[in-house]
Amino acid sequence: MAFLVSLVAWRVLSVPPSGLWKDWMVILAVYWAVTVFVRKSPAWPALTASTSIFLLIVHAWGHLPLTFRVLGFVP
Repeated sequence: MAFLVSLVAWRVLSVPPSGLWKDWMVILAVYWAVTVFVRKSPAWPALTASTSIFLLIVHAWGHLPLTFRVLGFVP
């Protein structure tokens, strides 16, 4: 758990606050810490699915415009 706290602290200090919501290291560290407490809960599969969907959205938000530009779909 100390590793997770130090990882999140490092990312908070190295990434601008406006970019923390899309930093996959912070998202996964927080998810990992939360699963320690809710793993035996019936909400765990929903938490895993929502985290996966959120990571997919973050990935698409950053990479789809670049992909479209490389493929020539955006002028």
